[in-house]
Amino acid sequence: MSEAGVLPALRPELRILSGPLGRDGAPTWTLHDPVRNRFFRLGWREYELLSRWGEGSAERLAARAETETMLRIEPEAVAELAAFLGKNGLLRADDPGGPERLAALTGKRHGMHRLLGSYLFFRVPLFRPDRWLLRTLPLAQPFFSRLFWVAVAVAGGAGLLLALRQWDRFLATFVDFLTPAGLIGFGLALVAAKVAHELAHAFTAKRAGCRVPRIGVGFILLWPVLYTDVSDAWRLTDRWQRLRIGAAGVAVEIAIGAFALLAWSLLPDGHLRGVAFLLATTTLAITLLVNLNPLMRFDGYYLLSDWVDEANLQPRAFTLGRWQLREWLFGFGDPPPESLPRRRQSAFILYGYACWIYRLLLILGLALLAYTLVFKLLGVLILLVEVGWLIGGPVLREVQVWWGRRSSVRWNRRSIGAMTLFGLFLALLVVPWHGEITSPAVASGTAVALYAPAPARIDRVLVEEGQAVGRGERLVELSAPDFDHQLEVLGARIEALEWRMDHEPPSPVLMEELGAALAEQRGLLEQKAKLSLVAPAAGVIADLAPGLSPGRWVGRDLALALVLDSDRVFVEAWIPEAEVGRIQPGAAARFVSEGLELPLRVSRIDSAATESLRRPYVAAVYGGTLPVRQDSSGGLVPVKNVYRVRLDPAEPKALAQVRTGMASIETERISPLGWLWRGVAEVIIRESGF
Repeated sequence: MSEAGVLPALRPELRILSGPLGRDGAPTWTLHDPVRNRFFRLGWREYELLSRWGEGSAERLAARAETETMLRIEPEAVAELAAFLGKNGLLRADDPGGPERLAALTGKRHGMHRLLGSYLFFRVPLFRPDRWLLRTLPLAQPFFSRLFWVAVAVAGGAGLLLALRQWDRFLATFVDFLTPAGLIGFGLALVAAKVAHELAHAFTAKRAGCRVPRIGVGFILLWPVLYTDVSDAWRLTDRWQRLRIGAAGVAVEIAIGAFALLAWSLLPDGHLRGVAFLLATTTLAITLLVNLNPLMRFDGYYLLSDWVDEANLQPRAFTLGRWQLREWLFGFGDPPPESLPRRRQSAFILYGYACWIYRLLLILGLALLAYTLVFKLLGVLILLVEVGWLIGGPVLREVQVWWGRRSSVRWNRRSIGAMTLFGLFLALLVVPWHGEITSPAVASGTAVALYAPAPARIDRVLVEEGQAVGRGERLVELSAPDFDHQLEVLGARIEALEWRMDHEPPSPVLMEELGAALAEQRGLLEQKAKLSLVAPAAGVIADLAPGLSPGRWVGRDLALALVLDSDRVFVEAWIPEAEVGRIQPGAAARFVSEGLELPLRVSRIDSAATESLRRPYVAAVYGGTLPVRQDSSGGLVPVKNVYRVRLDPAEPKALAQVRTGMASIETERISPLGWLWRGVAEVIIRESGF
């Protein structure tokens, strides 16, 4: 309010309209700003004051209002109303301070604020549909009839019944659109569904007598979203009419989903059926997860606001949430920002906190999505800007308020308890208590792989998977007809050379040729002897190659079996890339499996990430916990970078079979905040290419 109690001048184009009855039955009014098409709900006191605002001074205004009404007007009430009018740009620009308020409201912010605000959210109006809606409203009237919605219910019920009868085919239809034509068809159908959604809002608002000034596209983090300006619905005194306007878009998408479900049951296999399937499923999913979500300012929020008959639900909930948090922590003793019944106040606060948690998760998810969709350096910058601006900014501003009011802290039992819990939470973040890494691991004896010495045929397999064997015990007998043929040829050649040695004069060349033939024969005989595979040490048979049977041919590159030396046990663990730097050779560890616990020491850490997993026991596809994917050759490739760490028992230990379990490795202690910072720093360094 200006000096000497003089009231600032209101903008002349503002209008006060009748509003709906409040929850207690009291009348309300609506202040309409036609320039920005904004509406403000007024109570009895605000209405009476604004109706007499021309008195010029706060004293005369309060005195007249008290004389002509039953209200008791405090000077603070007039000052609060004047501050509200100035904050929302409802005062004349030539009033003292008016230019500054006008610049703030028209978006004249400094460059960085304007740039970030435009990136996070901006709108592009496409056209002014009000006259077109008025002309075409008769064409839309059939969609408001009871007969149409009966048809929707029948189509949805019939489509659901037919889909349930062929549920497996319904689920398998998803792959039908995974072609260029299918994707284009689905994209066009989805755009048509969203256009129908917005037109439903527009026609319903027009049918209720509201003005629809614009339809356009908004960009949230550069993602396009259609919007329809139906703020004129605030002029309606019947909240059920506002509910119908808010629910119209969702209702139309449900109708599209119902007819699409029936179309899927009637159409032949092909792209059109795939599009019908995706419309039937995605319209419902988007409706439930996005449009009807009351935690974001989409249809669900406005439906909830009208349902509980509370305007400006989120701003009020956030204000109450901040007030409650300050009282819990510091006990400032401030009165609530608004007077509400206790249960309704608690509901507002819980709703505000739910919105904060949801938005935190959503912002982090969208920031990570933006980070993955662009090139490295820009992705890191976008991630930092979104997290810093949308999360760090509000937190910093609230902390500044706390610090500015530090002299007003009032300690009581509640504030001391809240601060104690808050301090414990901070301690959990900054105290280095996390000093152990747990990862999937495999314990086994030292493994020796057995290979055929040459391409050979299996004659007999003498062992089974898991069988204990002794050193030198025969495991697999092979035969190589090529060896027999070569030996037969060599034998004939040696006989011929020996006959020549007996019947011809001595010749150094002949003696050298005979020696070479005899050496080749000895080599072939040694290789033939190796065709009988024996255990190199006492142990257990593991990873017996599948399909080993007499008559099968095998090559040199196929491992026929592993012999695990049960007296020399070791453990292999796979550690995420972000944790490898915390592990040191010689660190203590332990391996835990069902009925088994081994004390260990770190003996070796791979210098490069595991490219292919040679131990399938820990792979998720085989019941383990390590996410993998199969490459073109069938190998198991970890989804995320992991490093293999070898762990040896602190004492000699025998193990009769391969065991899977979890390895816990002691590391340098680190706080959760330090762990987070290390992870962020690694990502920044890696992805920015520094």
